[in-house]
Amino acid sequence: MDRYLHPRLDIRWFAPYHPDSISRLRFRCHEGVEADEKRNQSVSGVTHVIKRVIGTVVVEDGIAPVRVEPDGRICHPIGRPVIQGASNVFGTQMPAQAVVQEKSVRLAPPEATVPNRIRWEYALPIVGLHLIALLAFVPWFFSWTGLIVMIVGIHVFGQAINLCYHRILTHRALKVPRWLEHGFVVMALCCMEDTPAKWVAMHRIHHKHSDHEDDPHSPLVAFLWGHLGWLVVKNRETHSLASYRKFAPDILKDPFYMKLEKSYAWVWIYIIHAVLFFAVGFGLGLAIDGTTAAGWQFGASLLVWGVFVRTIAVWHITWSVNSLTHLFGYQNYETSDHSRNNWFVAILTVGEGWHNNHHHDQASASNQHKWWELDITYYQIRILEWLGLATDVRRPRHQRHAARAVVATDQSVPADSGD
Repeated sequence: MDRYLHPRLDIRWFAPYHPDSISRLRFRCHEGVEADEKRNQSVSGVTHVIKRVIGTVVVEDGIAPVRVEPDGRICHPIGRPVIQGASNVFGTQMPAQAVVQEKSVRLAPPEATVPNRIRWEYALPIVGLHLIALLAFVPWFFSWTGLIVMIVGIHVFGQAINLCYHRILTHRALKVPRWLEHGFVVMALCCMEDTPAKWVAMHRIHHKHSDHEDDPHSPLVAFLWGHLGWLVVKNRETHSLASYRKFAPDILKDPFYMKLEKSYAWVWIYIIHAVLFFAVGFGLGLAIDGTTAAGWQFGASLLVWGVFVRTIAVWHITWSVNSLTHLFGYQNYETSDHSRNNWFVAILTVGEGWHNNHHHDQASASNQHKWWELDITYYQIRILEWLGLATDVRRPRHQRHAARAVVATDQSVPADSGD
């Protein structure tokens, strides 16, 4: 059997930093492994030294190792097959899940990142709101009502991110009436987590390159990078109108969403909702205590706790899906990334923490693949469906396959002639 590397192998596919690094690629065998050399022309036109392998070989470019398995699989360190199409070095097609998972892997930031370019339009609000939220430690701003409003608000407003931005807009796992969808979006904007087109485009890019170099927020670069660092550093490829048009064209077709991209209406929505929280608190304080001072104190409490602290909490809960669930937890499925099911994040996000399940079946409206992996967001979707407000709800993959099998069986049964 010819054991040379498959001629369709594109060396550039695993050059971790820049195509120029291709010229530095050298392939090193483990001690005691039989090997010889052969010249191979890559797609880029650069000649490389390729090893003929018998046994296990480690291939290195000095930055990130690539392993050739005894069965011929070539695997990226994060488990992504190097040969596109999941074929092996012998040219044999491999199963889609024939990948190797490594536990400790570090990636470089995306090549399009500009390290010295701070995105001040993100950095200033993030830092500013964190500083304002520190007022919660001042006793004058505290009230039990404010604390309760904050806790309830985390779920009410946070679900606009989980349910609408993520499952409705990004993955089209269900459909709701346009007026309801727009209402959810307004609530999501009260979390100041970007406009729909930007959020959707970024998340779709993440799924396309999950835990690979072009992933905009993989925590394999660094935990803080995956959590929030990626937001404040310029990325030429993801933070561009071209990316939004490429990855979220369906969102931009909606005039309401396009208007949000072309104006600062989303900023005014956040400001107006904050003013409303203060106004309601001021009115209640004035009505209950009868003094202006009580109105100011109660209004300020609802503003600080019900708006600013709640916003910060929703941010970090959402960001924890990007960071924690790609580092800690367990896997039900072997995927080409480091997605994990994390029970702690699942509790905080009412279902989004079953992230390995989600990466295995992105189209599903449900992340619950075991009876104890509770997905409250999906239960709420079922309630909307029962009320007639949600349609085309995509069931988990095993249920979809079972439904197709039933349909196929029914179609294959000959019709009763009536004799």
